[in-house]
Amino acid sequence: MSIKTSFTKMFTKFCEQGVTDRANFLKNTAVVGWALSSLAQTCAILFNDKMPKKEKRFLIPQEIFDGLINATLFWFITSKAANLGKLLVLKKHILPKSLVKVTENLKVTGSDIGSMKDSFIGHIKKFGTSNDLKTAQNAIEGMGVAVGIVGAIISNNIITPLLRNKLAGMWQKRELERASHNAPLNPHFGNIEYDKYKFQKPVKTVSFGSYSGGMKI
Repeated sequence: MSIKTSFTKMFTKFCEQGVTDRANFLKNTAVVGWALSSLAQTCAILFNDKMPKKEKRFLIPQEIFDGLINATLFWFITSKAANLGKLLVLKKHILPKSLVKVTENLKVTGSDIGSMKDSFIGHIKKFGTSNDLKTAQNAIEGMGVAVGIVGAIISNNIITPLLRNKLAGMWQKRELERASHNAPLNPHFGNIEYDKYKFQKPVKTVSFGSYSGGMKI
């Protein structure tokens, strides 16, 4: 199978998911966005001729860690949240009023979201109307999207920044420890006094024209 054929199949499946499983489609799209953003920032540092090599040595691994943490945590937390939203409907904890009666005798079976959804939809097809079927499909996907968005907000604004700053701080501490001992792995650093540094959240420097300031990650 050629690379072009593989890419075409992958792209087609991705587009189909946007129609059949909107919660997962939004999640996967966001993960791709995180990955491309991290790649762009890493390349910007790598190909910046004005930046000293010792700064690149510190910032490039940090950007890579940031990208991995952002994408991985977002995918994991949003996936769990989206599945939870779907389960709220599949287990009949939250149902549109029109589906209450038709699902009265429904016992959802299955070991995963896919099989549970098949059982739920199969029951609606057998005992409900076409409108009931459409309502059920929209309810399942809609709750998946809604709760998935909540998970994404929690991931982006609470969990990811805390973990990212923790790991970045550990990396900074290790680099300063190497510098304080003139470690061979960091030949760019000179002698510095280790105890004068307090390990705080890492700060990136950004420049706007003649102004240069600090921006916290």
